[in-house]
Amino acid sequence: LVGLVGSLCIVFLLVATTSTAGFSPYNAAWDGTDEFKQTATSNSELTLITNVTQYNNHDPSATVAFVFAPEEEYSTTEAATVQQFVSNGGTLVVADNYGPHGNALLSAVGASARFDGRILRDDRNNFRSPSTPVVVDSSSHPLVEDVGSLTLNYGTAIDANEAQPLINSSEYSYLAISENETLSGSNVLRQYPVAAVEPVGEGQVIAIGDPSLFINAMIDESDNRQFATNLVEQRPQTLVD
Repeated sequence: LVGLVGSLCIVFLLVATTSTAGFSPYNAAWDGTDEFKQTATSNSELTLITNVTQYNNHDPSATVAFVFAPEEEYSTTEAATVQQFVSNGGTLVVADNYGPHGNALLSAVGASARFDGRILRDDRNNFRSPSTPVVVDSSSHPLVEDVGSLTLNYGTAIDANEAQPLINSSEYSYLAISENETLSGSNVLRQYPVAAVEPVGEGQVIAIGDPSLFINAMIDESDNRQFATNLVEQRPQTLVD
């Protein structure tokens, strides 16, 4: 009986600390963010939150919060809590590409940047295909210090609006509606921002057009991990929402 109870406890512990969900910090497979979790733990005090009210337990001026590819819309009350966190000095990082909920959150917290939603492609500067572009035009902002390039994986561009671009694609990049679309005369070749930062209230919002930068399969490509480290090191506390 004791052995059975012990075995069940081990099973429950494993279930509670592992996941197969994409972008989950408990997922050690290619599409999880277990590696990002380890990076955050090494450079800050990490808290994984499952309820938006947990934002209220942290000093906004000492905290950076990450939201990866939200699958559901934040309710009015939830969005107001995140907005208050930013207004009071918190840093919010929203990484998304095609879903509508990232833009809804940016709007709710008062940011002007938006995710374009089309696939950013580059036939000349890429990792394995045009849909995995390597972006190399880095600004002088501290958030991209020591970041010479980023490798995207089916990401999108940022409509910066009033935000400051942090890093841009090459002048040979273009936006496509589908992954099968090839370069044609209707495509516009130019640089596009893939990450941007802007002040909101006393805090700031960072929009990143590819949540895949942070997954286990991509974090060690080019300078993705350095960028993740820079984002984490801004503040002593990190939240993964």
